[in-house]
Amino acid sequence: MSRRFTHADRGTTLVELLTSMSIMAIMLAVATSAFVSYRASSEHSGARDTVVSTLRNASERALSEQRTYCVSFSTSAWSLYRAACSGTGSVAIKTDVSLDAAQETMTGSFSHPAGHASACGTGACVYFYPRGNSSDGTLTIRRDGRTDHVVDVEGLTSRVSTSG
Repeated sequence: MSRRFTHADRGTTLVELLTSMSIMAIMLAVATSAFVSYRASSEHSGARDTVVSTLRNASERALSEQRTYCVSFSTSAWSLYRAACSGTGSVAIKTDVSLDAAQETMTGSFSHPAGHASACGTGACVYFYPRGNSSDGTLTIRRDGRTDHVVDVEGLTSRVSTSG
């Protein structure tokens, strides 16, 4: 008894296989592009969140320990100190914590309350004082092709907030 093959039993042709593979390749390219964009955005937001966390931590430490804390910023890293950012009597808590991505830079501008001098040599630094006040100013985190993140420090209350 011989069995006759019908059209449904023949399988797929090379043209059908190539068409399916082409569609899958296009979908993979679109998904990869979206993932790369998401990853860059996530790294940029992560850098902002880490800086904000460090600033809020310094503020809380200053209040709870009744000591002055300083966070010193350069273009790509920051350090946390107890007391002044440089000079005698300062204790480094965290030093040279750098941004994750080489494309990111930070610029800051802070003013200090009357009666408090800044010991910052280069870059910008934020002081958090035992009475709950701090340096007043902003820090901008930039990455090419992304929205700038601006971190604001309110001098009167040491409140740290973000925008962007």
